[in-house]
Amino acid sequence: MAMHKLGLFLLVVIAAGGVVPVLEGRALALPPGQGDPSGSVYVSLEPAQRPISRTITGASYLGADLPEGGGGLVGGGEPSIRDPAPGVSAGGAAALGWYQEAHDAQHTGFIDADIPMPWRMVWQWNGSCSDGSDCRPGDPELGWSFEVPPRSHLVAGGGRLYLPAGEHGVWAIDEMDGTTAWHNSAIQSFCTAAYDPEINALFVAVANGRLYKLNPANGAVVDSFQADSGLNLAPTLAAGRVYVVSDDGTLYAVNKHTMEAAWSYAAGSPGQTPAAYSESYDLLIFGTEDLYVHAVNNSDGSRRWRRKPTVNSPGEFTYDGGDGRSYRTYNYEHGWPVVAEQHGVVLIRLHLPKSAMWEVPDQDTANWFPSSNAAIRSFLTDRPELQTLFALNLGDGSTAFIPAVGTGGAETPDKDNTLGPLPVVRVLPNGDEVVYTIWRNGQKCEAGDCSDPRWDAVMCEMVLDGSTVPGYQAGDCRFVDFEEGDGGLITDEMCKLSMARDVLFHSHWIALQPYRIIDRSASRGGTYNNPIRTEPQYFIVNRASDEPAWSNCHFNPSHFCDEPIDTYGDRRVFDQGFWVFFNDADPPYQACTGYNCVAPYSDGYKARYAIVNNGTIYYELNGGTIFAVRSESDPWADVDKWARPGGGSRGDVVTYTLNVQGDGQPLVLTDVLPEGLSDPVGVYAPVGEATYDPGRRLVTWSGTPDAWQWVAIWFTTTVQVDGPLALANTVVLTDTEGRVSTDTAMVIVDPYEHMLPMVMRSH
Repeated sequence: MAMHKLGLFLLVVIAAGGVVPVLEGRALALPPGQGDPSGSVYVSLEPAQRPISRTITGASYLGADLPEGGGGLVGGGEPSIRDPAPGVSAGGAAALGWYQEAHDAQHTGFIDADIPMPWRMVWQWNGSCSDGSDCRPGDPELGWSFEVPPRSHLVAGGGRLYLPAGEHGVWAIDEMDGTTAWHNSAIQSFCTAAYDPEINALFVAVANGRLYKLNPANGAVVDSFQADSGLNLAPTLAAGRVYVVSDDGTLYAVNKHTMEAAWSYAAGSPGQTPAAYSESYDLLIFGTEDLYVHAVNNSDGSRRWRRKPTVNSPGEFTYDGGDGRSYRTYNYEHGWPVVAEQHGVVLIRLHLPKSAMWEVPDQDTANWFPSSNAAIRSFLTDRPELQTLFALNLGDGSTAFIPAVGTGGAETPDKDNTLGPLPVVRVLPNGDEVVYTIWRNGQKCEAGDCSDPRWDAVMCEMVLDGSTVPGYQAGDCRFVDFEEGDGGLITDEMCKLSMARDVLFHSHWIALQPYRIIDRSASRGGTYNNPIRTEPQYFIVNRASDEPAWSNCHFNPSHFCDEPIDTYGDRRVFDQGFWVFFNDADPPYQACTGYNCVAPYSDGYKARYAIVNNGTIYYELNGGTIFAVRSESDPWADVDKWARPGGGSRGDVVTYTLNVQGDGQPLVLTDVLPEGLSDPVGVYAPVGEATYDPGRRLVTWSGTPDAWQWVAIWFTTTVQVDGPLALANTVVLTDTEGRVSTDTAMVIVDPYEHMLPMVMRSH
């Protein structure tokens, strides 16, 4: 089925001396009643007609800026206009994909992309078998086959997802259909990889101390770098380099082109976090086993500052992490520093022992956490050993403020508890920068929704200054409505957070819990009973059951139920959403039996995390299952064409921009230049292949952009005729199914402004 934009045929252009014919043009139809009584529509021909701006939600723009020196231009040269694509700052396109741990070098855990409801399941990988069970077939395309290490999360790029799986090698998964793109079994990595879209390379850190640079198309080794000890923390990409922290605590800055070290910094204590990068301070920040936080100058690897923010000492190896390792009582492991760039602050979370969760001001009076920001901060100031989240100034490492956040994590009685959720940093549409995390507040218990510290957890929007929301100071929390199923947030079941525009994800060990923020006005968030308003999105339940007689959610190929979903072996109930395993436990553990059995998933560190890329939510479950959902609005191939400027005279330069939206399939674009314009100076396309045939005056581009990905194609020409004249041409985009999208741009040469009646016709 062909897709054509609504348009009009421009019949004539009025000039001082008469009329001049035009081949084809486009004008905007006015709303009913704004034309003349005969139904004609008027269009104003202006000398500097500007294109209509358009906002595209949930899309990635690539190639909006030109490479240094004009590289990649067919025929040489460089367009004279270097405007970025709409909504994207020049050079900022790389931040739009989920390319590294927690999305970016600052580890914000946030992507500015929306996935409109309703959603649909598109595929799963390393998941349930065709009957919903855990049948373990030995092939991740058919069912769950192996566990993924807890430090390994998905990253994306080039139409693929990348997942290191420890002793099971490194895997690449096709984003469109969830099939295995490639598998490198020789490289055994236990941490998140990093994809660089600038040079199209995948960086993987390995326990033997080698940092590999792989070809992301096939997994082949391109180059490598050897560190002084094991590399078990995610690499960080920033400022033209890849940064890794070794087991011995050495931070390396590696040139991503040559794979040679630019410098190294020895912390003197084992590394516990990957590095985060502050662009404004040009600093790398990471934590070590001695509980110091290090800030290193990117220019030369020298120390900017070193600070131990906690009064605690690391302690002995007393904590069983549930991942085959023992941990010191106090540590930064399984976390990462989070940079709030606008406020010059880095946030880092410290693991506290399980016993700290039970510490409250007066257990006899109120067996829960304090009930106001001021009271919480006072309690943490008096009991500094209970501080779990630290906010440090990037400039000198001093304390910026004390966040009103108490400790919590995923607890199992015989193991202790995990680190707890890392903060998510978001820059709001108005430019304000805020943080989302889980805090604890006694108002929940005072309202009758909890009775002891295990249940006083609530979602928090934290302000970082005294001006974002009147009446709040830096480190204060506002309540966010985040009811999960029939239980609410739980202090000893806090897991990782991530965010896509207004949707906040909590990757709990029983389900992915997404909530969309719909009203964060200043009048809300001050009390538990008047929180920032949210709407629940579709839950993704790890293991569902129809064993209770009341359950109307049964096995089905869509993995979706619009009825309440009972959880297998847990007894919680979630509103409508998806399920991954049915009447069976989700791996790595084998299923227990009976309605009252409880599978032990609150048992330490697991991979569970959610990312968003190319219009898709990818949920990684406890054992490394990947479950993908998209909006029911399927991606489509589309093209927008602009000419800048829209009017001019002989000798003026015109830049054409053809914005192509991909659908994950091969696309072909053709654009015939009208007479009156010179051959292009060059044609630039960052994705695919662009050519120009001067004999046919034909611009051709072919490529396979990712679903929802926008690719900008540029070329410049010169006006070679005198006016008045309208030079119009139509670009045609065709997909593999023969579907067509078109758009027309027009350049008015020596225009004379006049109101012209037109007859509207559709095409």
